[in-house]
Amino acid sequence: MIRNFFKTLCIVTIIALLVLPNFIFVGTSIAYVMYQELEDQTQETNNKNVSFDVYFKQGENIIHSNETKIRDNDNLYISINVNSEGLLDQGKIIIQNSNFKIDKDKIEDKRIKEVNEETGEIYLNQIANADTQEIKIPISFIKNQEFVEEDFNKETLIDFTGKYKTEQKEEEVKAQKTIRKLWTEDVTVNLTQNIEKYINLKDSNQTILQTELITQVEGGVLPRQEEILKIQVPVIQEQVPEEVIVLLNGNKLEDTNLTYNSAEGILEVQRPNTITESGKFKWENESEKYKIIYVYNNLTKIESNLIELKTELTTKLYTKESIKVEDAKQEELNQKGNIASLKTRNNS
Repeated sequence: MIRNFFKTLCIVTIIALLVLPNFIFVGTSIAYVMYQELEDQTQETNNKNVSFDVYFKQGENIIHSNETKIRDNDNLYISINVNSEGLLDQGKIIIQNSNFKIDKDKIEDKRIKEVNEETGEIYLNQIANADTQEIKIPISFIKNQEFVEEDFNKETLIDFTGKYKTEQKEEEVKAQKTIRKLWTEDVTVNLTQNIEKYINLKDSNQTILQTELITQVEGGVLPRQEEILKIQVPVIQEQVPEEVIVLLNGNKLEDTNLTYNSAEGILEVQRPNTITESGKFKWENESEKYKIIYVYNNLTKIESNLIELKTELTTKLYTKESIKVEDAKQEELNQKGNIASLKTRNNS
């Protein structure tokens, strides 16, 4: 029986080793095909006399998808070529449903006649027969307080229309190209905690310890997808809290967001991103303030104690892997502050 067990285990292990890389390979291949299709686009329009392309640059290389840090901004390039017999008139470029905006004030190219930032329309001056014309358009990330995940990684359609004119004829010109823009940013996540209150409740055998815990995404450069706090609850006179209440920015968190294991002395606060009425996510504040209220029963008296504050913060940000930060310190616990009531209001 033991021999058969190990034989089966070996077979399963071999299958896993063979299959898992294939899954990884398939996933990578799909992504490669998606991006390669963008790079395989031609410069052709419906008119053989005019060519058109739209792209980003990586050094001297032309690419149709790229990743940029939000604070760096970027440039979009338009390439137009008109053959030697005619000219391009009424040229217009329409950027559809993008995750970037045109920085109109930074445009210096005189071949651009007008820009409508709201509609994403770019009107061109007349382009005569010449070598390929490359037009640079400064762009930047669109930060919305309500967003969808696609806003950070999105394909955008670029429409091009115009009139090809010679002395003998006038012809319609049109084309459509696709680009993909990925936005991300380097992020620093901070965690601080301190004791705010430590008192006995009047006419009660309960003692309250209140701490403040602040999490911060420096500069608010990326929104949180999820935030998890794993807190080692303070032990006072060899006792863990009987009850724990958590406020976030002044509002009481629901019990569904909390897991308190008194046997292990661990409180876990799990907070996913807020979904708005429109079904989108909310770009939260740079800093979030938690009030952790610990309720202890039957402590002998308020007295000085050396306690440990230890919290592990795991922050998942859009476009980034999870970031872990830990803060641990010992503090002298003395009576301080006052609490009029433990009543809190629910999230609205």
